[in-house]
Amino acid sequence: MNRRVALLLQAGISLALVAAAIWVVKEREAALAYLGFDHTKPVQAQTGAEPGIPVIVAAVTGRPDDVRVRAVGTGAAVRSVTVRAQVPGQVQQILFDAGTAVGDGNPLVRLDDRQEQLALDLAEVRLRDAERNVERLRQLRDRGSAAGVTLEDSETAAALARIERDQAASALSKRTVRAPFAGVTGLPLVDTGSRIDEQTPITSLDNRSSIRVQFDVPEEYLSRLPVGSIVEARTPAWPNRRFEGTVVEIDSRVDPLSRTAPVRAEIPNTEDLLRPGMSFEVVASLPGEVRAAAPQLALQWERGGAYVWRVRDGVAERAEVQLIGREEGLALLEGDIAPGDLVVVEGVQRLRPGRPVRLLGQTASAGGEGT
Repeated sequence: MNRRVALLLQAGISLALVAAAIWVVKEREAALAYLGFDHTKPVQAQTGAEPGIPVIVAAVTGRPDDVRVRAVGTGAAVRSVTVRAQVPGQVQQILFDAGTAVGDGNPLVRLDDRQEQLALDLAEVRLRDAERNVERLRQLRDRGSAAGVTLEDSETAAALARIERDQAASALSKRTVRAPFAGVTGLPLVDTGSRIDEQTPITSLDNRSSIRVQFDVPEEYLSRLPVGSIVEARTPAWPNRRFEGTVVEIDSRVDPLSRTAPVRAEIPNTEDLLRPGMSFEVVASLPGEVRAAAPQLALQWERGGAYVWRVRDGVAERAEVQLIGREEGLALLEGDIAPGDLVVVEGVQRLRPGRPVRLLGQTASAGGEGT
């Protein structure tokens, strides 16, 4: 009985040893295959050349380095003014309501002008009298009955009377406050009977046929945003509408604290939907240069900067690059790399400059950043 058990144990141990031997052989074949050796040939016959390191590569493409700049700005009328009187006086009549569209020169407010009207009437009477006197002396001179000096004095008096008449007419015209340009009035800020002076605001007047939105752009993007560039704007007042505008002005200075420059874009307001003072989110799509684009998995980092492993003629070589930006899983690069190059995205751990590589496959140009 004991002998039978011993035989069974011996048989089990033998089977275990055989299984272990088979496992070792298979692991050796897998390891050789990973290192690039053909297990069907003697190892010694393959050690004459360095084995290729298996890698997966991706092709470098060209991608424009476009940038979308977003900024918040405030709208203003293309022309805007606070209307004030030129002279002090008492408001006699208000000729507009809030939101009234007025033309250039239309009357808005009339002040009490009785004294100015009387002054004009008196000046006109004096002018007519002076002109009649000049005419009478000219007739006498023609008959030889008037001295030349007397006629000259009367002509001077008539000229002075004409100036006084014009001054009185100007003073009377200033008693009517008129729109300096065509636009839309705001709320009346005075009442009939109020006494006002040159500093009293009467109303606002806006030409809102176009709205100018001012926003700030970082200095690094100013070269990409010349006057005439197209921008897109949205406002909370019309959340489902997009308004297209054109850059019309760029400030000549950059703020040394924020490193931004004020930019103004003009948006046509043909539907009269926009108002001065509205807030806008402005989006400017700025075109950039075509950059080499590689999957972010290919990008490697060290203390000296970034680099990628490029494959040429079956050999790995290191290419120093500079990261310009990221877009849709791609790294936009500048440096010793060009569209069409093959870069390693997997298998970079064992690479050294000049080492042969064996391509296991090629991926699409996308992925995450490597380490």
